[in-house]
Amino acid sequence: MDYTRQFDAPNYSADMLRATPSDFDRARDEVGSEVVAAIEAAHDNIRRFHEEQMPEPMWFMEIKPGIMAGEKITPVASAGLYVPRGKGSFPSVMLMLTVPARVAGVERIVVVTPPNEHGKADAASLVAASIAGVDEVYAVGGMQAVAGLAYGTQTLPKVSKIVGPGSSYVSAAKRLLYGTIDVGLPAGPSESIILCDEHADPRFAALDLLVEAEHGPESAATLVTHSRKVAAEAQKLLPGYIAELPEWRRKFVENVLGTYGGRGRNSARPLHAHPNQQLLPRPERNLAHWRFCPLVLFSQCVGFPQTERHRLPQPRRLRSSAQNNGYPCRL
Repeated sequence: MDYTRQFDAPNYSADMLRATPSDFDRARDEVGSEVVAAIEAAHDNIRRFHEEQMPEPMWFMEIKPGIMAGEKITPVASAGLYVPRGKGSFPSVMLMLTVPARVAGVERIVVVTPPNEHGKADAASLVAASIAGVDEVYAVGGMQAVAGLAYGTQTLPKVSKIVGPGSSYVSAAKRLLYGTIDVGLPAGPSESIILCDEHADPRFAALDLLVEAEHGPESAATLVTHSRKVAAEAQKLLPGYIAELPEWRRKFVENVLGTYGGRGRNSARPLHAHPNQQLLPRPERNLAHWRFCPLVLFSQCVGFPQTERHRLPQPRRLRSSAQNNGYPCRL
């Protein structure tokens, strides 16, 4: 409570900790029908993908006559999901954490997310949790939330596994808890490349660049193309798109694109990997040549999650983590 009062909500009290049914109802009214419809559409896409990804619950094979071997897939008993809030509203993260846990069959799903200055969880994130079928949401974040999930308190339940991105303090807390609880892959700043050929729409290329730059001031977003026309038109569009952003968000987008980010031209086929690669719009010609890319987004869809949950390792861990099987809530 003390840390939450110090860093998030000065008048925070114990009765604000868990989101109530009225909080969920109020959140749906607050965000409006258009946002609710977008979240529902994203939820359905993510759910369908992860249902297809699910392995057989149990299988056996005969190694030699009379010798059997197999595998049984068991959900973890409980999962703590950390949904950040410091840099904006993230219903997308809520969906990409809760939906796989639900599909996997996790019995108890607990969400922690930092409150606003009034002690309330983000409205869009509450709507996403409700649509995913998760109602145990606690308005608490930071290292104190991670510690509470790892050890259990009078007000926060102890869980078997913690997943989800957060601030550097959240990442540090998870590292300290390694060996005490399964904390999954370490989450760090996002590094992304938008690869474009001459067929790409510069508008979508520029918007995708902003989507990736908006991940935070430590992120990297780079547009790479061999087309002078695409590069020039995308660069021309960027100032107008950036000007439409809220001031606080505009500042760290400008910081990202002004330091480790921007645009470049390359006549060679790109063979290196970044944690997140987005391709516009004909990836099939080059996909077989790329390795260690845990997330590759196809087509000209921008922004909101279209299909799967993605969990990106830190760049230095890319080669050892890129081929992770993507089952964060199953043993």
